Amino acid sequence: MTKHKKQLPVITLIGAGSQVFAFCMCTDICYTPILKGATVRLVDIDPQKLETMTKLFRLVSQKTGMELHISSTVDRREALPGSDFVVLSVAAERIKRWDIDLALSRKYGMVETQGECGGPGGLSLTLRNIPLILEIARDIEELAPDALLLNFTNPMTRVCLALNKYTKLKSVGLCHGLMEIQHYLSRLVKREISVTGCGINHFNWISDAMRKDSGENIWHAVREAFLQDVSPRHTYGRELCRIFDRIVAPDDGHSNDFIHHWRGTNDGLNPRYPLKPKNMAEYRVSQAHWEERISDYLSGKKDPMADFKGLSGEGAIPIICVMSGLTPAYDEISVNIPNHGAIENLGDRALVEVPARISCGKIEGHRMGALPLGLKSLIGRQLDIAELAVDAAVEGNRDMALQALAIDPIIPDLEIARNYLNDVVVAHQDVLPQFHKM
Repeated sequence: MTKHKKQLPVITLIGAGSQVFAFCMCTDICYTPILKGATVRLVDIDPQKLETMTKLFRLVSQKTGMELHISSTVDRREALPGSDFVVLSVAAERIKRWDIDLALSRKYGMVETQGECGGPGGLSLTLRNIPLILEIARDIEELAPDALLLNFTNPMTRVCLALNKYTKLKSVGLCHGLMEIQHYLSRLVKREISVTGCGINHFNWISDAMRKDSGENIWHAVREAFLQDVSPRHTYGRELCRIFDRIVAPDDGHSNDFIHHWRGTNDGLNPRYPLKPKNMAEYRVSQAHWEERISDYLSGKKDPMADFKGLSGEGAIPIICVMSGLTPAYDEISVNIPNHGAIENLGDRALVEVPARISCGKIEGHRMGALPLGLKSLIGRQLDIAELAVDAAVEGNRDMALQALAIDPIIPDLEIARNYLNDVVVAHQDVLPQFHKM
């Protein structure tokens, strides 16, 4: 990807007003001594949020002695020239519009436990986010064509597919979901383990596990511990594991965007599984908590360094260090990239989530063999839905969008699919101009 460099990188963060995203990037950078003196450019369209997070970056840089060269702007075109890496986490009015999508699903009797990367909510988010992402990508192509784009924006598979299909940029998608379930499984077996899985983002199927200290393969012990556990977050996953002999990651709430057996007669949910409909009130509480937390850091009431517990696990900064030629090659637990043979029985252009070797100038997916036929069928359908949804978003094509809903296992009825799509296009018309051309 990027050429071999042994110099401090210029890192541009787009969406830096997002408190969680920006905090993780800030602490990861400042927890990486080899990046001392690096240039970090912060971009967000909300000047107040941008100012707050810029102050945090400067505070943490000062406290850690990292001497970062920090600048901020609401104009990404001002920040992009000379950027070596662009880290992206954006969404237009994320919580407000997610709430709208969930309400539209409920209107037609469709309950969603996530509603983000698949199902009806995933389609709506795709139609909104793909044009936004590609608009940003066109600026990167023009002003920083050699930069590596590291994407955190959902729906991950579809965003990365659009970047690879409609731009010439070098890009990779990152998500901490597999890292989270690795921590959970480590706790179950009371030792640090490394897991291996493949599939698509939020629908990754773990098939192996090794002890970190000795390299011993303990997959069977991990699988058995998982099946014997009673965590409510994995009740459906345990049933799927008994059928497919793999552990689906990251958890029931996320994987439910792609598979449908959890639906039932208990307010739209199957009573066998202790699931809850997605509730954005929890996000608002979390947002308020983060606002208070950041305020406490900046006022001196709390020390941000007290919350430093190593790298966040988001993956972007270690990749940037290797790609800059500053640190040795390593294996990343999961990346979202074009398949190119990583999963034998999926097409080369399929956008998959696989472990990868990160080296200076290259991100290469591990060879994972072939998926069992049942899982290939489940994942293959989602890849087809993703292709239809992305093309619909780019072209403003209602027929393609309706087809994406029609083959989605979460959609119970074709008339519901048609009415839901019509409602989405109206409810979000201010950010869906491609569907309202004269």
